[in-house]
Amino acid sequence: MDDSNKTKKELLKELQELRKQQIESSYTNSELLFQGIFTQNPLPMWIYDLSTHQVLEVNPIACSQYGYSREEFLELTIFDLCPASAKTRLRQRIKKSFSEQGTTTGWQHKAKNGELIEVDIISFEVKFLEKKAAIVIVDNITQQINDTKILAQQRLELAKSEKINRLITSTASDAIVMMNSKGEVTLWNKTAEKMFGFKSEEILNKDLHSFIAPQRYHQAMQKGFHHFLQSGKGPLINNTTEVIGLHKNGTEFPIEISISSFQINNKWNASGIIRDVSENRKLEKQLRAANSKIKTIFENSYDVAIIATDKEGIITLFNVGAEKMLGYTSNELIGKYPVGKIHLQSEIAQRGKELSAKLGRKIEGFGVFVELSQDNSREKGEWTYLKKNGEQLKMSLRVTPVYNDDKMVTGYVGFAHDITGQYLIEKEREEERQKLSAMLNSAPDAAIIINKKSEIVFVNKGTTRLLGYSEEELIGKSFKKLILDKSKKAHKKNVLNYFKEPRFREMGTEFTINAKHKSGKEIPVEITLSPVKTRNDVLVFSMLRDITERRIAEKKLEESEFKLAQFFNFAPIGIAINDMDGSFTQVNVEFTRFTGYTAEELNKLTYWELTPDKYKKEEAVQLKKLETIRAYGPYEKEYIAKDGTLVPVLLRGMIIESEGKEYIWSVVEDLTERKRKEAESSRIAKELRQFIETANAPIFGIDAHGLVNEWNQTAEKITSFKKDEVLGEDLVETYITEDYRKAVKEVLDNALKGKETANYEFPLFTKDGKRVMVLLNSSTRRNAEGQIVGVLGVGQDISEMDKLRTESESVAKELRQFIETANAPIFGIDSKGLVNEWNQTAEKITSFKKDEVLGEDLVETYITEDYRKAVKEVLDNALKGKETANYEFPLFTKDGKRVMVLLNSSTRRNAEGQIVGVLGVGQDISEMDKLRTESESVAKELRQFIETANAPIFGIDSKGLVNEWNQTAEKITSFKKDEVLGEDLVETYITEDYRKAVKEVLDNALKGKETANYEFPLFTKDGKRVMVLLNSSTRRNAEGQIVGVLGVGQDISILNEYKENLESKVKYRTLELEESLEREKELGKLKTSFVSMASHEFRTPLTSINATSDIILRYFDKLSREDINKRLEKIKGEVSDMTIMLEDILIIGKSESQKLDYNPSHMDIVGTIKNIISEYQLSESASRNIIYNIPSSEIIIQADKKWIKHIIINLFSNAIKYSDNSKQIDIAIEKDETALRFSFKDYGIGISEEDIKRLFEPFHRGKNVGNISGTGLGLSILQKAIELHKGRIEVNSEIGKGSIFTVFLPNN
Repeated sequence: MDDSNKTKKELLKELQELRKQQIESSYTNSELLFQGIFTQNPLPMWIYDLSTHQVLEVNPIACSQYGYSREEFLELTIFDLCPASAKTRLRQRIKKSFSEQGTTTGWQHKAKNGELIEVDIISFEVKFLEKKAAIVIVDNITQQINDTKILAQQRLELAKSEKINRLITSTASDAIVMMNSKGEVTLWNKTAEKMFGFKSEEILNKDLHSFIAPQRYHQAMQKGFHHFLQSGKGPLINNTTEVIGLHKNGTEFPIEISISSFQINNKWNASGIIRDVSENRKLEKQLRAANSKIKTIFENSYDVAIIATDKEGIITLFNVGAEKMLGYTSNELIGKYPVGKIHLQSEIAQRGKELSAKLGRKIEGFGVFVELSQDNSREKGEWTYLKKNGEQLKMSLRVTPVYNDDKMVTGYVGFAHDITGQYLIEKEREEERQKLSAMLNSAPDAAIIINKKSEIVFVNKGTTRLLGYSEEELIGKSFKKLILDKSKKAHKKNVLNYFKEPRFREMGTEFTINAKHKSGKEIPVEITLSPVKTRNDVLVFSMLRDITERRIAEKKLEESEFKLAQFFNFAPIGIAINDMDGSFTQVNVEFTRFTGYTAEELNKLTYWELTPDKYKKEEAVQLKKLETIRAYGPYEKEYIAKDGTLVPVLLRGMIIESEGKEYIWSVVEDLTERKRKEAESSRIAKELRQFIETANAPIFGIDAHGLVNEWNQTAEKITSFKKDEVLGEDLVETYITEDYRKAVKEVLDNALKGKETANYEFPLFTKDGKRVMVLLNSSTRRNAEGQIVGVLGVGQDISEMDKLRTESESVAKELRQFIETANAPIFGIDSKGLVNEWNQTAEKITSFKKDEVLGEDLVETYITEDYRKAVKEVLDNALKGKETANYEFPLFTKDGKRVMVLLNSSTRRNAEGQIVGVLGVGQDISEMDKLRTESESVAKELRQFIETANAPIFGIDSKGLVNEWNQTAEKITSFKKDEVLGEDLVETYITEDYRKAVKEVLDNALKGKETANYEFPLFTKDGKRVMVLLNSSTRRNAEGQIVGVLGVGQDISILNEYKENLESKVKYRTLELEESLEREKELGKLKTSFVSMASHEFRTPLTSINATSDIILRYFDKLSREDINKRLEKIKGEVSDMTIMLEDILIIGKSESQKLDYNPSHMDIVGTIKNIISEYQLSESASRNIIYNIPSSEIIIQADKKWIKHIIINLFSNAIKYSDNSKQIDIAIEKDETALRFSFKDYGIGISEEDIKRLFEPFHRGKNVGNISGTGLGLSILQKAIELHKGRIEVNSEIGKGSIFTVFLPNN
């Protein structure tokens, strides 16, 4: 059947079926187009890119109906084809997946000339030119809608007509029924059959009411029918009434019925036109929903400013779009201001003048906006709006009057759009026009435009390439120049015929010709012709495509068709064709493979013989779908294979027609392998989940928003946070310390972009506020589609590693300092013998500076020739790991002298243990004896005394963990060194009854207080006790900081065996004694200073008291009572000051003996500070400006109230004491997750850096305090009080500018 003779409905149905066939048969879009469905379709069709919405291909009828040439159409997006009112709906439809799309109705498209076209569309997804695209089929229903309106009018006329024969038509769209005076059906048309489900033979000559009306209406209908027979009248006669109809299957549905009465043989008969209004009611419901949506859109449109006013112009509505654009809230304007408030007054006045001149009457004020709307003008105007912040905004405004039920204007509503971007749009369109021109010139095909005289008016560069002529040789010449002589006559006829009926003709649809090249060669070309209308003429735009290669390709196409013919049998998926009763008629090779039957065997079977009984229910559902939509599936089931096994399959299919007979086409996918892989994936997923949960490493995961969605047992263990506490929390903001948040977020963000990170270190918070260092490897997590959905982090607790690294860096720093400042010359070479170390002493003895020798060959440049070979051998040996000691050789100096050096070479290795160079420690032989003696002394103390001493020697670090354990310690305890290193000495190797005492001895040593001859027992490996006499010595690093304790013991039971070592012990103890004496001297100085300061501080008030009391006693009779009271008050004040100072001294003493009272309770720190300041302001005459930066609400802390008040009073009184009355004092309180901070800032005399170092020493006072009173004890006591709370204090100050004291207290 020719496509041009098909109805639109048939074509739409055919295209839908072709779409299904395309899906099931894996046909490509090129094959669909090849079959001619696209290009020859009488319905407009186009294909567009789903990502850019650009039209990729269009058929001729679409170009014709929409008024565009093909080239113009291909420059459009699908939004260009829609009026503005439809674009929002189009965007919403595009967002939906194509599985939800199909036929959609009620669309409007816009032709090139601006005419609106009413259309229904079908759309579905395809793959076109390797792009994800959609094909659109358009049914122009403009005429159909007009016809429907005319038909409605005609139907009304027919209902009134007395000519019954005009009602009886088998093609009517409504049900037409006639009933005789007995109530029997005499006419029942096709539409009635379809509407009610009864065939005419089932209902003719039978009672109508019992068939088409529900039982509950029968009695009333019989009563009404009886009345009708008598009078020919009734409530339904000559009226259109909605009632309930009854389908054959029992379904009730709404119908509209129009009944006319007429007489035959003086008996009343009736005819009725019945319409199924189910869809109407559905549409009415949708209309109500749409009205509700319109209201919601009206109130919530963000892109349109909707402003309503009353008749006088006062604003009555101001939607969110207006609020967003203009910056006002609706409450600021509604009912308060006229609409002129948001417009330029000068613009209103100017528009008033223009309208007055145009209309011939004065228009001003609010009338400027609404005058034209009175005539229902849809004209838009451009206005300048004023935003709340004073900025101006260009907007397009359309005003519409609002009417009441009496058609009276009650107000106006304006719709305004921001048109600031229109200039950019116009610019973009101009660029598009330029692109079109450039595109024609860059097109590979020849483009030629001719006029009615067949004269060439335009050629592109493709024409010159194809035909060999230059542009100048063709413009103005006849197109015949390009036609072969034998074809010129036919060409003339074709041109004349075309201009009679100009229309679009695509390549291949009309004709191909052989064009003539400049050289005379014939070139086969296809021609596309498109009419181009201008003001004065009709031109023809022609595209000529060289099809030489296509002719070659046609042969290949035949081969392709053969391949398509083989598709069925050799498709990688099962395909079966069944009769409608389920009998197999044809199957492919893949279907026979997984069922085990041959094709011949299957042709004797039915679909049902391969289907287990358990699927009967689902099969019924699929059959229902097949009957309803002529397609079924997809759904999963099992087939019974020939060997009896069940084969899991996925089926989908549809009804196809061949030679007038219907078949079921099924595509069947064997799911056996997929099910196996799914089971395997499930097993792997389960194992992975178990691995994550039980792994020894902390593992956590986040989603794309950074929220925790994985937290394994080890993560719980090292942080103390349970999984249910952290899930859904922001990992970075909640569990990463503030100083690392930015860096960790960057690592995780990179992983979310696919850039993974390995071995990244950062700290995690633990539940008790500690930091745990973690070494992280982050991996990107993806879903089944490969989209990134989160990050999985596998960590490692490296707290101990971090500690070791810190210690290593400390050692490296010490080594670097040792190398640079050592009295011995030290140099280093890399693996190539080039100098990379050269210390200050090496510079000194050779006069060569470090930057002169770095990178030079040591042997060739600085060793005398007679020693080069030997020195090179020594260094080469060291580079092989064989070190050399005490090797003498001469170095050149800068002035040419020789300096003899005694060398010890050491191999240098990197972290992996690979040899990377040599470090040489030398010695100027002139100082040989002195250096040798010192070297031997050091070696004896460090090596012989510790490692080979007969006394047990052990060492601990600052945490009490063993880091030294000599041979004698091994011998008397039987514990090897590698067994005890890193263990807690006291908890592991000291008997329980001595642990507390030994820990106190070691803790004292860690504070610098050493102990001699302390007896305690050690455990041995076999559980015995060995009594040891201990001397503990403090160990310090290069900076003098205490880093551990060295203990030298003695097994008291075998003391006599060590008598020969007594002399060395005495020497050792002598050194200790000298150190103790030095400490005693320092302590003596401190005590002397304390006594001197205390005696001075007490002597001064005592002297004052003595003198004052002496005056009172001596002149008692001569002094007035007022004078005596003043002097007694002075004595009282001095005694009070002495009492405070004495209490401070006692507090210092208690703190030294660890006896300070500490009684914590809940208290409000904000209220405490405010009360203290208030008390001061009430008691002091001078007014101080106090600046508060503290919260208004309470901050409850757990602290000793007495000590906290002491701290606050001390800091506040110091701020007052050391600054002028005119200067302000700033007080601040701040609390976060880790600590409470409060500070006092003054703008007084300030503190020098030198004084800050000793600020918290008892009795110390700044050099710049002058005559300001004070004892120097307050800050010392304050620091002790803060330490009681496990807090700290920081001081920042600058001389002459003031000080700030900040107290940090941990959160409880």
